[in-house]
Amino acid sequence: MKHPIVVGLQYGDEGKGKITDTLAGEADWVLRFNGGNNAGHTLWLNGKKVVTHSVPSGVMYDRAKNYIGSGCVVDPVALKKELGEIEEAGRKIDSERLKIDHRAHLIFPIHRDLDAAREKTPLGIGTTKRGIGPTYATKADRLGLRAAELFCEDAPLKLKTLCEIYNPFLRAAGLPESSIEDNLKVLSDAQGWMKPYVCMDVTPFYEVAQKQKCVMEGAQAVMLDLDHGRYPFVTSSNTLAAFASIG
Repeated sequence: MKHPIVVGLQYGDEGKGKITDTLAGEADWVLRFNGGNNAGHTLWLNGKKVVTHSVPSGVMYDRAKNYIGSGCVVDPVALKKELGEIEEAGRKIDSERLKIDHRAHLIFPIHRDLDAAREKTPLGIGTTKRGIGPTYATKADRLGLRAAELFCEDAPLKLKTLCEIYNPFLRAAGLPESSIEDNLKVLSDAQGWMKPYVCMDVTPFYEVAQKQKCVMEGAQAVMLDLDHGRYPFVTSSNTLAAFASIG
């Protein structure tokens, strides 16, 4: 297969990392098409254990370039930390080897706070509390911020408005509001380092991908699919192989 898709067929932890790692060694691109840093693949680099969460598994190979697709959600704080850990293991990932689709939505403290608040209610399902679900929720509500919006003048205003809309949910749960200042600090920091990684024009990328070998890397597994899994005990994105063509 020119563009194999790797997904888990149960609930996760089936060994996708091993398969993705094997295929990535022969790939030109490794593309992550769903989920956020609530997932992960355990890999080994120079005898050191490396756990990727948002970064695709192609980071282990000099040949492969890596792409975080539009179906993903990205936590700027967690991604920066992850890139630092990978560099400490001996593999520096610059903006030539990692691209983020400009349509991928961003995770902010407000999303993590909302996630933690829901877990304190009878409706909690045991999430990772990393803000994945609320980020997909604000995406569907057309209130989220995409990677491209990091560089828009009204990004701070939009993020402030997002906090003002959702902070009443935290108050209703008897929890402190999400600090607007903390959210804006994450935004400001991301504006300072993420720009080279954000892929604004995907047309040339698709033209290249048609001629090269790509591995589509899924997160979680099919029984956790938002639509076809064991709802409500599922993740917040579509995990089926079919979603690779969208995400």
